[in-house]
Amino acid sequence: MRRLSIVFAMFLSALCMTAQPQGRERGKFNPEEFRARMDNYVREKANLTQEEADKVFPIYHEMKEKQFAIMTQIRQLKFTGRGKKNADAPQPTDADYQKAVRQINDLNVELAKLQQTYYEKMNKEVPGEKVIGIMRAEDKFHREMLGKAGERRRMFEKMRQPDDKKKDDKDRKKFSNNKMHKGDKKSHGKGKRRHGGN
Repeated sequence: MRRLSIVFAMFLSALCMTAQPQGRERGKFNPEEFRARMDNYVREKANLTQEEADKVFPIYHEMKEKQFAIMTQIRQLKFTGRGKKNADAPQPTDADYQKAVRQINDLNVELAKLQQTYYEKMNKEVPGEKVIGIMRAEDKFHREMLGKAGERRRMFEKMRQPDDKKKDDKDRKKFSNNKMHKGDKKSHGKGKRRHGGN
């Protein structure tokens, strides 16, 4: 589950980094609405009462905020050396990359410890069965959101296909016409040579 959470958080951090202040505009990512949707999903799937939700969600939200901060650091470290196209700018050395690897490993350990600490806190507020339910619900929510993101991407690609197909057909037609034109010129040249020989 932790690996899926990390993958989803990377995806979520990318959305947040591109989000605009006008979060309610169509097509914009709104963190508040996203969290509310996730809370409702987790509460329903984990069968939390309102009292249990009131106890556990402040802990859960605090954990998520700290997880997100760590995962954002991991994501930035994984992009070490990317985007440095200026030849005059200092390029990362192998030592820099090795340092980034060690930092990523340390952050992953910190992430695991953080998760352990906060799930223990939840265990003190609600039954362990409900904590497991929260874990399962979060995992399922992540899968569904990633699936929906994939569906939207495929739909967008499908919408682009007609235009791409038209462009390909046009290019093929242009290539075919050029080939025919060259063939006509070649045949015409041979005809002229035969006529001149006679």
